[in-house]
Amino acid sequence: MVKTMFNKTFFGTELPIIQAPMAGVQDSALTIAVSNAGGLGS
Repeated sequence: MVKTMFNKTFFGTELPIIQAPMAGVQDSALTIAVSNAGGLGS
């Protein structure tokens, strides 16, 4: 993955990864994992 200034400036993330909500299919573990990895978990 490419780290860009856009990610840092607009999203405050290290990587250009946004994890979208999946209505009841996932629990908080996926969101936490994505956030800890440098992406934007929601």
